[in-house]
Amino acid sequence: MDKTEQTINSYNVHSVEYIEESLARGVRTKDIEWIFSKVTRKNPKVVELGCGNGRDAKEILKYTHDYLGMDASEDLIKEARRYNPGVSFKVSKFNEFVFPKNVDFIIAFASLLHADMETFKAVLMNANRSLNDGGTFFISLQNGEYREVKREDNMGTRTFYLYTPENVESMLPGELVKEYADFQDLRGKRWFSLTLRKQSIYNPTNGKG
Repeated sequence: MDKTEQTINSYNVHSVEYIEESLARGVRTKDIEWIFSKVTRKNPKVVELGCGNGRDAKEILKYTHDYLGMDASEDLIKEARRYNPGVSFKVSKFNEFVFPKNVDFIIAFASLLHADMETFKAVLMNANRSLNDGGTFFISLQNGEYREVKREDNMGTRTFYLYTPENVESMLPGELVKEYADFQDLRGKRWFSLTLRKQSIYNPTNGKG
């Protein structure tokens, strides 16, 4: 079993423990409110990468009905569907996920920490193709120079990857640019949020047209 499959299996086997921990941490209410304060379009199209048990989906759905959540854990997606009946969810790995077209927001709350650099770069390329001009990609990650971390705890064996904002910026395709970065200290660890915005290559104001 490779590292990715081992991580997914751990979330499936220990889904109850993960859900309890996720609910204890609470919904990302402030982040979601801030994200949607950036758009005036009614019912924006949103994709959430690594939606887990659908904890944050319920809050996101207060702002839009055009939502798709994905996660590699089948057991967590089952819970997400139970928690948010009638909402679109898909079981998929990052490197197999087919991004829909004409998306306004892509959200990845602490989920791309399971993506190595090669996978992360592919996600950014696919997100760039998926987003409308002016669309936003919101990412939160644990901060640290890029490296792999293997963790064994009550939720099994999982592989994580640390990133800095500069690591992410170095992988950006031409149309995605950093708009905003913010650092937080959470549960004794340093985290950051990064907002990327898609700019048209034909826009003469961005120096690329």
